[in-house]
Amino acid sequence: MSRSYFFTKALSLWNHCSERMYETKQYIIQFYQYVQAYFYEHHRTWLFIDGHSLPLPQSHILPPVNASWTYSSHRLTSVSSPSEPHRLSWLSAKLVVIHPKEEQEIELDNFIETFRLCGPVPTLSMVFLCWCAETRHWFRPDSIIQFHIITHEGDEQMLSLRVDNNCLYLQDGKIYYRYVTQKNQDYIIPNDYAYYHPC
Repeated sequence: MSRSYFFTKALSLWNHCSERMYETKQYIIQFYQYVQAYFYEHHRTWLFIDGHSLPLPQSHILPPVNASWTYSSHRLTSVSSPSEPHRLSWLSAKLVVIHPKEEQEIELDNFIETFRLCGPVPTLSMVFLCWCAETRHWFRPDSIIQFHIITHEGDEQMLSLRVDNNCLYLQDGKIYYRYVTQKNQDYIIPNDYAYYHPC
């Protein structure tokens, strides 16, 4: 046997060992990142990124990105202008999700008791997406989403994402809603207001 044969075999063995060492190193690095993300609760932190329609879990985003809002441990926090926590003023609420062939009702009382906002006023969609992220419960994009709430004054009201998305405002440490009339809604398609706000 020639020296070139042994040299080729040694080179092949070296390449095999180098490849296995690289794979082992990558596995250890990934394992460390997963453990670190777990202890820093990145798997429970959701990021609202401009241009995205849904929040993304922080543990699935590498490298870090600039988010406008974060949601973690029942807190929706503005990255650019955090503030003292505000809570929802509602006494009770239930979510009604209308699919093309069925209707689903979900109690939101536990969520509204623990939800806190640290920042400027969000949209109703953001509150809904925080609940989705908290419960890991998502819906089809063609679903009709309604909030049936009991206000701080004890009145029953119905809000929908499509019509009432920008109805929230902050006052005295709480999040209230402002009932928007049809006159102020130029972008609503005909009959939408009647459908979402039955008389």
